[in-house]
Amino acid sequence: MKRELTRELVDQIIFSMEDQAGEYVLDLEMMEVVTVDEMADADRDDEKRFVPLPAWQSVDGYNLMERFTGTLHNPVFRERLRATLDSGRGVFRQFKDTLRSRPDIEQLWYRYKEREMRALVVEWYADVCDYLGIDYIEPDFAETGDLVQSDFVVRCADGPLELRLAETVQQYDAAALHELFTDYPPDYRGYLERQVSMYRPRLWGEGARVVYAETPGGESAGLLWVQHEELESGRRIGVVVQLFVLSEYRGLGIATTLIETYLQRAFRQGVDRLLMRLPGNCAVLLNSLERIGFDAAVTTMELDLSRWGRARP
Repeated sequence: MKRELTRELVDQIIFSMEDQAGEYVLDLEMMEVVTVDEMADADRDDEKRFVPLPAWQSVDGYNLMERFTGTLHNPVFRERLRATLDSGRGVFRQFKDTLRSRPDIEQLWYRYKEREMRALVVEWYADVCDYLGIDYIEPDFAETGDLVQSDFVVRCADGPLELRLAETVQQYDAAALHELFTDYPPDYRGYLERQVSMYRPRLWGEGARVVYAETPGGESAGLLWVQHEELESGRRIGVVVQLFVLSEYRGLGIATTLIETYLQRAFRQGVDRLLMRLPGNCAVLLNSLERIGFDAAVTTMELDLSRWGRARP
């Protein structure tokens, strides 16, 4: 008899493991989960037919939630979940309620939980087969798709941009500049923001290109603003003006997705080069760009003269 661990059976085992009110076993003859009461009296002690499911207690569920929280790159929501886990009573309900406010991360949680618990069941079943001398068949479960690719909607727009989108781009650009210069004194920060904004290209021009991401609920999550220019030779280049992802959506791969979506489209449109200046706080993005294939072209250095002067004798 073929004793294959199917996806449906794995999900049935997981559901029964989490049911703290019941006691279940796996019937190896029928390859289905049954309660202890449903076991045939004559076969109740037959370990080659009935095997107990993996142990799963409330503490295991809590540890799983804690591990998931540690995997989040989004610092804002990660701290919210940690505070929820440290809150005491009703932690499981509070954890679910907190996730419900962010459908994108909620789906990340369900996929993480599904992947981890399936791995636990598969490992347990392999040990059962080894102990009982049963031929083990490695299950082949397709991995759940990436969250950004499957749940966020990525859209593209060419200039001149419609007013609403242009206003969103300007709003995000201002927020990005403010965040970039946030460690500077207020007057100097305002000066830098005005200087940069002064030379921003017109969003209503033909050269504007915007790639933006929306959440499953239709809310804006981030965007990439590129300006296309044509050289005297006819060669076309793209210059990245702004790349910005809202803080609550960072760590999900949205920035990389925006860039790669633009690259595919720009290649088809005959763009020859893409230039992108990175501010000093974008070291993490630098690694992603190098993996895509970017090479360093220009390095900008900054010197704090007041600190330099204080350090001199």
